[in-house]
Amino acid sequence: MDNKEYQLSDSLGYLLGNAYRLMSCRLGARFRERQYDVTIEQWPLLAQLWNQDGLTQAQLSALTRKDQPSVSRLVDNMIKKNLVVRVSHPEDRRKNRIHLTPKGAELQQKLIVEALANNADAIAGVSPEEYAVFRSVLERITANMKQMKEEL
Repeated sequence: MDNKEYQLSDSLGYLLGNAYRLMSCRLGARFRERQYDVTIEQWPLLAQLWNQDGLTQAQLSALTRKDQPSVSRLVDNMIKKNLVVRVSHPEDRRKNRIHLTPKGAELQQKLIVEALANNADAIAGVSPEEYAVFRSVLERITANMKQMKEEL
């Protein structure tokens, strides 16, 4: 294939990125419409903490695939919003654990409702069978890319 045959709009990365951006923008708008003071960047950190409170910033970084400086900045902003607190690790003072505040914990059901509605909007008109194939293919693509990353 030469450069004249390549169309960015047909690129898998472009299609995935575009869908991600559109879904993220819509979810962020849903949060703002309901006056939930959570950004789309903070959302995955909260979701991880709802699953396991008290993670370290390094663990949050790995689980959300965000770099550590970004996670540190996001946590700082979440502290200002009283969503989380940073607590010294009991066994290693160089590490901090991030814990939900009552305010951060109480947002769980409200934000999950919005995320589920956003997902439902995104797959409107897609049959359960089509969705199952889509997930399977997406999981295979993800596995391929993880393997390629490890080979670098």
